[in-house]
Parts: sequence; structure tokens; C-alpha cells
Amino acid sequence: MGTIPMETQKIKLENGRQGKVDLFTTTDDLGRQETDGIYYCIIEVEKKTYSRYFLIKEYNEYHYKNFLKKFAQNHKYRKKWIVEESN
Repeated sequence: MGTIPMETQKIKLENGRQGKVDLFTTTDDLGRQETDGIYYCIIEVEKKTYSRYFLIKEYNEYHYKNFLKKFAQNHKYRKKWIVEESN
């Protein structure tokens, strides 16, 4: 199984902070795109890592961009997606 990068970008958060966004999939998931293939979205902000999955068959770029916009602007919304916190 290999990783296929789809997009990498930086998003601006409050107080001049930035987050790094990586959207990717795997070769296995890309082959299952009509059933249950997944795009993985990983967002790193300082020592926190957030993630969200998007089904490939239901993926909509407009929805994805709105998710990133809301994520960047609303710290309460952001808390829903935390995965791990580094020390």
C-alpha cells in the first residue's frame, strides 16, 4: 500500500498562527473509490494533530474548502478534530 499526496497547504489561524494541511489517499483506497475509499486530511497546528476523513465517492471540493475555512476561524470547532497532542 502506497501513499498518494493530493494536496499540501498552509492555513492561517488566529493570532498569526499557521496550520499545515495534508490531504492524501492510499493506493488501496484509490482503487476502492466507488465503494469505501477515503481521503485523509491531517492538519498540524503547533503540537497538535487533527484529522478528518472524506469518502472519495462523496468528496466535494467546495465542502472540503468550507471545512478548512471553518477549522481556521473557529477554535471550538477545531477541538472536535484533535487526534493527538505532542509534549
